[in-house]
Amino acid sequence: MEQNLLKNLAGKTADEKILLLTAWAESGLIDADMAGEMTAKIEQRQNQKQRQLQQIKEFEKDVHAFDALFKTSTSVAKEMALEKLQQILRLKRKAYLTDRYFNAELSPAERKALNITLLVPPELYPIQIGDILIEVLKYPVKPVKMQGNAYLDKLLEEGVIDISFWIRLLNRKYVAKRQWQQLIKYADRFKIYAGGAIITPYIKEWAERGDPGAVETLKAYQ
Repeated sequence: MEQNLLKNLAGKTADEKILLLTAWAESGLIDADMAGEMTAKIEQRQNQKQRQLQQIKEFEKDVHAFDALFKTSTSVAKEMALEKLQQILRLKRKAYLTDRYFNAELSPAERKALNITLLVPPELYPIQIGDILIEVLKYPVKPVKMQGNAYLDKLLEEGVIDISFWIRLLNRKYVAKRQWQQLIKYADRFKIYAGGAIITPYIKEWAERGDPGAVETLKAYQ
């Protein structure tokens, strides 16, 4: 009975869900304690959403955040601009995970900054560009994600194997299907650079968790 009733929450706003849960609990249709726990979770998610939106607004106030990428600047200034780009990408991605109705599209300035970033030789700013790429490869806007995959494919085709980047990527809570495919496709190149032995334990750990992409990838490194 309760499970069928809870299905009616699908597609409702947070406020609508809370009103329904309150009404159902008062009428005895669902357990009051369960309704209270669900309401608390919804409110917690709403508070998190508000904090994320506020952070995004604060970042967007800095209209010169990425200027260093578009003109002659010091390495430190460019690093700071790249770090700001990574932070806004992460904030918007996290905001989307909190609320799937959040519009995670990049602003014109953010898109321009990303386009320029993916033209910079990665060896100049390996940490900053690697962090940006990790966000892009998981980004909820398909063109952005595809742009990141194309960039990474290009690096791999050219034999650019940044083992520290792959270790950081494999240490995250999620590894996209496309990255497992890339690890399989370029397994021979990873092995030539002695990277295969270094990242195999991370691949094995994912395989032991039951990730199908990792299971297939592990075969290519054995």
